[in-house]
Amino acid sequence: MKILLALDTTAIASETIATLERMFAPADSSVVVLSVVGDNDAEVVPSPVLLASVAQNLAVIEADHVRTHEERVTRAVKELRTAGFEASGDVRYGDPRHAIVEAAQAHAADLVVIGCHERSSVRRLLMGSVASHVASHAPCNVLVVRHAE
Repeated sequence: MKILLALDTTAIASETIATLERMFAPADSSVVVLSVVGDNDAEVVPSPVLLASVAQNLAVIEADHVRTHEERVTRAVKELRTAGFEASGDVRYGDPRHAIVEAAQAHAADLVVIGCHERSSVRRLLMGSVASHVASHAPCNVLVVRHAE
């Protein structure tokens, strides 16, 4: 089974990986770990090193954000390989809702696994839900791993 594991850079990513490892057999699955550097990421928080330096400009902060996504993918691929999965990484740019669906098509995924923050209905209405969009538009089945916020 070809699995696309869509991760963000929040703490729920580790829980989503653990759920995938519990639910699927490594011998039967190959995993592409995807992280999307969004245009308007709500989670864009520079590292403490960058926050300490007032002189840093926006380009440096953005580069740090991209590096955070790349490091998240690298760690997840390493963890999955250690668990016996065939795994590779993919970092894309743009709106995560569309980039995940496009990646599922490009990788011919049989399943997308995505974490979902438990948000209030008002907050979800205002912000939208990446998981909800992916579940509605992906060319394959979608497993949404729910996490309390």
